[in-house]
Amino acid sequence: MKRNRRTILLFTVFLLCVALVAAVLFNLDRIMSAINGSHGNNSGDRTDTLDTVYIDGKAYRPKNTVKNYLIVGIDQFGASESNGYAQADFVLVLSFDSSDNSYTVIPINRDTMTEILVYDAFSGEAKKTVAQIALSHNDGTYTEISNTRKCKNTAKAVSDLLYGIDFKNYVSMTMDAVSIIVDYVGGVEVYVEYDMTSVDQRLVAGQTVMLDGELALKFIGARSGVSDETNVSRMERQMAFFDAFTEKAKSVEIDEEILLECFEDVADYIVTNADDGIFREMSEKFSTYDKKETIIPPGEAKVGQKYMEFYVDEEELKDIVIDVFYKEAN
Repeated sequence: MKRNRRTILLFTVFLLCVALVAAVLFNLDRIMSAINGSHGNNSGDRTDTLDTVYIDGKAYRPKNTVKNYLIVGIDQFGASESNGYAQADFVLVLSFDSSDNSYTVIPINRDTMTEILVYDAFSGEAKKTVAQIALSHNDGTYTEISNTRKCKNTAKAVSDLLYGIDFKNYVSMTMDAVSIIVDYVGGVEVYVEYDMTSVDQRLVAGQTVMLDGELALKFIGARSGVSDETNVSRMERQMAFFDAFTEKAKSVEIDEEILLECFEDVADYIVTNADDGIFREMSEKFSTYDKKETIIPPGEAKVGQKYMEFYVDEEELKDIVIDVFYKEAN
């Protein structure tokens, strides 16, 4: 059971980086054959439905060839179980379509203003409010049950934003795992588009830089004093990093012992409701499906009363949702 959990969560880390590590695929069968038991719920907390939704008065139904997964990066450090006042700093939708063997990556701006559930830290009662979608991952408590609820809250907020799309499973992790996994693949090389020397002297505009784990966190996390200081420019850097990580990870050979050692370093930072069957399915699709162009829903960033606010372009969002997730109802 313990070894099974190791393999599942290690695999999760690589998926969080939107990458399929060739070494994992090479070793997966012999790793899995040595492991007994299961973890999580293979069907996920939410199931596919054929509910009709209405967009601008027109009826649509979910594409039955599409499966969606939610990936959440938490803006805290340390084990996920202690991550009480957490925010979803990185929100990513992975959508696999078996009709044409393709997958789409849709990052959601963490500043997106939308309706979320907010829990009172003392009474535990929830109320709806319009706030940054990042705050959907904060219920003010520190229990393992709370971590599951946080993921479900974020999944609901993203689902509601995207006109009721369904998520098969969710995965969340704190930022420590990113640093660890970058070091395990020997660093990631990226092009620095904007001056980031105020963050680290090595991040010079116009230079290609090899990021170690520590520098990678600065590159993908910095916001103040970088470019226009909005989350939009930070998202562009995050996706550039993950694309570079993908290429690096595919070229790295890591044996079973190193994989399990890597897990020992990152397991406590991850929360998921998926099991090994789900991750095996996802890995196979990463290796055989074609990646479509990343879609970042456009909108306008504003300075709010307390923090940055991002207002998604609703017309553009409708087009994205209809194209990726839905089909017209007959």
